[in-house]
Amino acid sequence: LNDTATTEIYTEQIVGSVRCVQETVPVPSIISNEIEEVASRIKKILFELGMMFPDSKRGITRKASFKKSGGGMNLDMERILSRKSQLFEKVNISRNQLLLSLLKGILKLFVEKVRRIRYEQNGFQQLELDAYFLVQLFYEIVYIDDESMVIGFFFEIMENLSGRAIDPVHMDQNKVESISSQKRQQLRI
Repeated sequence: LNDTATTEIYTEQIVGSVRCVQETVPVPSIISNEIEEVASRIKKILFELGMMFPDSKRGITRKASFKKSGGGMNLDMERILSRKSQLFEKVNISRNQLLLSLLKGILKLFVEKVRRIRYEQNGFQQLELDAYFLVQLFYEIVYIDDESMVIGFFFEIMENLSGRAIDPVHMDQNKVESISSQKRQQLRI
């Protein structure tokens, strides 16, 4: 075996084929089960963090869509910072730092998931919907100082997703927000 063949075999065994195309999926109308499960677990973690750090209770603070609050932020800079952010920085044992480390890990995994596969239009839209749902939830959980980092991850996910899509046609933003809101009401998040 030559080096290229060996690399392809290991790549396929470790991360799956990097040249495959996401199977045809139906037009997205719901949040995927995997993302729903992540949201449910985050809800439980917030409760448990509240028990461990009773003096710093903070749950989900309802905010307008993070896409509408973009204002004067330098999104390119935030995307660069999200790429360079370390998963486990020197963590002070605080509720916010523990939660932030967890959220960064989840968002970095999402970025890596998107980088592995090529997507058709419906697969692209499903991941766009899932990313919006998750990032909006995280945006409402973090403190104001960390909001731009979460938004930066969303745009990093979308840039990678657009680069891996065969036909990157975005969903209507109102539909994305409506589906996301309905799922959050259903999950009571």
